[in-house]
Amino acid sequence: MSQSSLGETKQRILVILLDGETTAETLASKLSMNLSVARRHLEDMAAQNLVTSYFKKSGRGRPGKLYSVSPDGRARISSKYDLVAELLTMAIEKDLGPEKTKRLYDSAGHVLANSVGRVPGVDALLPALTEFGFQPEARKEGDGQLIISKNCPILKLAKKYPTLTCDTFHTVFLRQALKRPQVKLRQALARGAPECVHEY
Repeated sequence: MSQSSLGETKQRILVILLDGETTAETLASKLSMNLSVARRHLEDMAAQNLVTSYFKKSGRGRPGKLYSVSPDGRARISSKYDLVAELLTMAIEKDLGPEKTKRLYDSAGHVLANSVGRVPGVDALLPALTEFGFQPEARKEGDGQLIISKNCPILKLAKKYPTLTCDTFHTVFLRQALKRPQVKLRQALARGAPECVHEY
């Protein structure tokens, strides 16, 4: 899920939780919203692993539920990875040159594929691609197979470096994970297409 799809209210909740754990009641007060709405947001975010919660007894009353921001939630707030990746790529290309930079992206594709492990087919790879943020889909086309990526989790970087990210990193990852060296990129979001399409 991208940062924009999180929604402004949930983004504000994450920022508030940086100040420390809090209750739904306190949060509702700070955001001037109905308590039930605040609870719904918090439970949605807990389901997405953006917040954690636990019960704490205070005084004679029932234990209260406290919420805090999770590591995933912190990453969502500070999701400047695209900027960091761009700066690193610029520095690497400047210091090592285009060919060595391409080899590094090729190597990164291999490393990512190794982390996933060998999969028996594209359907088995879809959960990993979903987790990485590609919003994938598999389609048959004649005797061939298409791997559609409706989203690119590194789109800003890919638009500046499509050869490194699309032609090299993403494509090498799919080739290695599927053990299909014939996988090739047909079109890419980074080059203006409505979705990325790999075929084999």
